[in-house]
This record gives sequence, C-alpha cells and structure tokens, in this order.
Amino acid sequence: MSRPRLLVFVETRSGEQRKLLCRLAEHFYEKGHRVRIAADSVQAARSLDQMLWSFSQESFVPHRILEEDEDPASIPEPVAISTDRSAGRDEHAILLDGSTDLEAIAHPVAVHFVILDDEERKQESRRLWLDARDRGWSLHHLSYAPQGRIWKLLEELDKLEERGEDKGARG
Repeated sequence: MSRPRLLVFVETRSGEQRKLLCRLAEHFYEKGHRVRIAADSVQAARSLDQMLWSFSQESFVPHRILEEDEDPASIPEPVAISTDRSAGRDEHAILLDGSTDLEAIAHPVAVHFVILDDEERKQESRRLWLDARDRGWSLHHLSYAPQGRIWKLLEELDKLEERGEDKGARG
C-alpha cells in the first residue's frame, strides 16, 4: 500500500509567507528530499527564485525555475520552482505558494499556507480542508508561529512526517 498523502495547513501572515516557504524548502533540502515549489504565475516563480538566493545569509538551497516544456527529471537541482503542480523526479514535497488543486498533487507531503490576514485566502483554505477531508487525505494544522519560532514549526512537521511513514508501513 502506498504511503498516505499528508496535507499540512500552515498558518502565516501574507508578509511572512514566502520567507516561511523558503525556510521549508531549505528544511526539506537539508533532509535530502527533492521539493517542488508551485507558484501561481511566472512572475511569482521569479520572485521565489530571487528569495531563495537571498532569504538567509547562512544557507544555500540549490534550485531553479523549470521551463514549461522541461522534464523535471532532467534537472540536478533538488528544489524546482514551477507553475505546474504535478509530481515528477521522485519529489517528496510540494510547497504551494498560491491556490491549490488537489487533483494535481501526487506528492507524499503538500504544504498549503493559511494566510491569516487575507479573508479570501482563509475561505479558500477552509474549502480546501473540507475537500481534502472528504477525499480521505491525512490533514494537519500548524498554528501561526512568528518567524522567531520557525524551528518549533519544523519540529512539528518532522513529527507529522514520521507518523505518516509509520502509518504507511503498517497499512
């Protein structure tokens, strides 16, 4: 039996979302995982590309923007940014920068950001939660953690992943 899909809802504020996304990409990369960052537009992908180069003076996250017709399996970088949400190249996680289509997600772990200071995005998150629950996804909610508490959030995410692997092994 394949491992159950894990959809993690992470609360944040609009001004902190992309920096948190970069931290999560770094976290998965440091654990040896391949990651897809799904952007809503080419402009958003370019912005995320720039942020990954500059969000932290201490880190280096090898990444690149996937071209529309490029095969994800052909790139050596462990982090790929694209407007395509489909899985490829043995990716462990997808970090969703904007809207989310459950049909397109085939990754073991998906991270959706609940934007607390954007009422429209909060409503979208509520609809997504109900849709994913009705489809039998494993759902988890991580409460807002200001930037200074990011490591607590990462520890919680690791625990959720470990439990998901345990479930898959027993399944």
